[in-house]
Amino acid sequence: MDLYSPKNLLDCGTHTFDQALSFNHESPGKWVIGAVDTTEMLHWFGVNAEGMFCGHLVFENGVRANIQVGGPDMDLWAGVRVTGSKGFIEVDWDGKIKRAVVYADPLWTLPALAEPDGFNPMTDVVRNAIDCLESGEEPELSWKKAMRAGEIIFSLYESVRRHRAVTLPLTDVNDNPFETMLAAGWFSAVEEASAK
Repeated sequence: MDLYSPKNLLDCGTHTFDQALSFNHESPGKWVIGAVDTTEMLHWFGVNAEGMFCGHLVFENGVRANIQVGGPDMDLWAGVRVTGSKGFIEVDWDGKIKRAVVYADPLWTLPALAEPDGFNPMTDVVRNAIDCLESGEEPELSWKKAMRAGEIIFSLYESVRRHRAVTLPLTDVNDNPFETMLAAGWFSAVEEASAK
């Protein structure tokens, strides 16, 4: 998978990982490695954030994913490209298919897909949560799924702090590694060098 997200990993990256996990049958992460660029700093919702992040994730089921958050030369503004042995598909955050290819049939084109009558993402999410309360099934936006995406994000930040790959599940981390590194001045040398 190729994963793309607008700036920043903690906020926007969570949506991209939610999407990737859903395409990959909610398989948990196995290990990650990441790199951060703090040349541009953001402050969203009262939280400091980087302007660009790149990383690699291997899932328990062997699927591999590269993520680019912000920065130049992004193939997609936000979304997922899933490449398989029979073709690939590119899907935006909102679920719209941007492109799809079937290798065995170069002339194949994506059929027109109509949205279901009365489609409203927020209404449908609330309806799903209520239906799942009655059925006992896991909702599309469950806390378990949110924790999976969050664990991947904090593992990527922890990879930057450790300067090496991090194996999941993430243990012995009780802070936001990015905020801790920022407060300790880890990125000041990078920021000073880029200003020259």
